Amino acid sequence: MTRPGLTAVLLAGASICAPLAPAARVSAQATSARAYVAPAGQVAVGRMFVLNVEITDAQSVDREPELPDVSSFAEYLGSNTQSSMSMVNGRTTVSLTLQYRYQAVTEGTFRIPAFTVEAAGRTFTTEPIEVSVSAGSPSWSSIGSGPAST
Repeated sequence: MTRPGLTAVLLAGASICAPLAPAARVSAQATSARAYVAPAGQVAVGRMFVLNVEITDAQSVDREPELPDVSSFAEYLGSNTQSSMSMVNGRTTVSLTLQYRYQAVTEGTFRIPAFTVEAAGRTFTTEPIEVSVSAGSPSWSSIGSGPAST
């Protein structure tokens, strides 16, 4: 028999038991989903990028999304799932991020079409995402991060 209010949460490969607020106290914001690519902007041929699908106020998906075919410019490497929970001013918010790793194989600008995600009994449609694949390694300034020059 399990005790009410306790749920096992898997974070970074380690199981942690954490008390969760009753469902009625979970954040009032509506469940939503969005997709984005990291690193944003540009990736070099031979480098890895991650297609992230972030779902707020859901702890699991109802069904794995059918990802668009990106084989014309990338090779699938694997996937991961990350969940998080935060409590601010007594409001608990949970999110689930599905991460799909790819290696860029073809130079050019490509569009990952919109796709659907089913979670919390609802169906969400992502926005299309543009991915720019360059022949060489992108410079720090082209991806918007890295050490500042002096």
